[in-house]
Amino acid sequence: QRRVHGVSRGYRVQYSSVLGPYKGDIRFHPTVSESVLKFLGFEQVFKNALTSLPLGGAYGGANFDPKGKSVAEIRSR
Repeated sequence: QRRVHGVSRGYRVQYSSVLGPYKGDIRFHPTVSESVLKFLGFEQVFKNALTSLPLGGAYGGANFDPKGKSVAEIRSR
């Protein structure tokens, strides 16, 4: 197997930790951008508030598409 290394751009957005630690997801998609993650992180704040979770909102992601790649390829990124 040929080794090819690449660089993916990653982001982490965190909103208010006043209520507790951050809670959110990670998104791996070729079109991930900072603005999309800001929206998703802000949305997570409201989800946490509506379910009475004492947590801040967060979201992270990278412009990497793991579909169709082997475990070795994913780990080398």
